[in-house]
Amino acid sequence: MKVRLLTIAALAMGILVAASVFGVAPAAANGIHPNAREVYSGAVGPYFLRVTTAPIVGNMHFVVHLSQADGVQPVDDAEIAVWGRPDDANLPPVGPVAGVASLDGPNLFTVDLAVDEVGQWVFTMRVRGSLGEDSVDIPLTVSRRGSVNLGVVGILLVLVVVAGLTALSWGKKRRRRRGSGAGR
Repeated sequence: MKVRLLTIAALAMGILVAASVFGVAPAAANGIHPNAREVYSGAVGPYFLRVTTAPIVGNMHFVVHLSQADGVQPVDDAEIAVWGRPDDANLPPVGPVAGVASLDGPNLFTVDLAVDEVGQWVFTMRVRGSLGEDSVDIPLTVSRRGSVNLGVVGILLVLVVVAGLTALSWGKKRRRRRGSGAGR
């Protein structure tokens, strides 16, 4: 019985460690990220931009869909740069950082900016290419990441339920053994 209990405890600890390591890792790859949302969509001079990000303190990962004004045709020679400035004049700006062409498609770029302060920010996105140069300001409220990881809470809840059911099962087995041994 002690071996079973130790095995379950080791399994539970392994799940908790895995959840804490893998469940809250920061997003650093292309594609959809938790809390990411579209923050701009529209014309910027001769270009069309659709920008998504999760406006959270830390490594803000911008995904930029860039095309000609028709919203479909790629711009072969485009360069993107992004920088941000907080409303608070006492805080330093971030960037500019050049966009990197994504492997996910000809119209996609990614930009990572290290934003260390919460509050109101204005991010400027500049596009330069054969069709011309233009920029757009995107105002965003940057907040802190939520302090409660619901994935870890869910795993803990499942572990508590499993441990409770296991304890009830063991208690019933013990009572049955004691009851059958007393009648002899």
